Amino acid sequence: MRRRSFLLGSVLASVGVSLRQPVFAQGQDAAAQAYVTDTLHVGTLSLVMSRLAVRQAQNKAVKAFAGFEVSEQEALSDVLHGRERPLAMTGNEPAPTTDLESVLTDRERQEIAQLRRLSGQAFDQAYLNAQGNGHNQLLAIQERLLAGDAQGELRAVAILTRTVIKEHLVHLKELRGRR
Repeated sequence: MRRRSFLLGSVLASVGVSLRQPVFAQGQDAAAQAYVTDTLHVGTLSLVMSRLAVRQAQNKAVKAFAGFEVSEQEALSDVLHGRERPLAMTGNEPAPTTDLESVLTDRERQEIAQLRRLSGQAFDQAYLNAQGNGHNQLLAIQERLLAGDAQGELRAVAILTRTVIKEHLVHLKELRGRR
């Protein structure tokens, strides 16, 4: 886990330093815009669920995974928004969960509401299953961009993100197997 977080943080920080304007700036082609929008949307759902799991998960390993996921989704959001300095370094707080939920679909907000009603092992299992689904969606988004002709920083972000997602899927499978 530490290696993964260090790797993601190091590479995202190095990519983030070179981003002078938001990746989602005017002039991006449709594939790049879709990549950024889709990655941020699915990542936001993962972030909201993981913030909840940090507080509500029973299993310490699930809680730890959720904490890493929060950090990684916030870092990825910083990079994709083109922030030269991550919010955590500026003293600004990340967006409140209620603000983040406003960009989610009704179905996604219902999924979060159902998760909030669970506790104990039922919560942990539902969270892990939702994270597995979300990570599979994120993997497909990365692979879709990489199958195209994207170059430069956006391609580098997708390559790194794909690697971390694959590691997370293995870790999620291990966590579900311990149940």
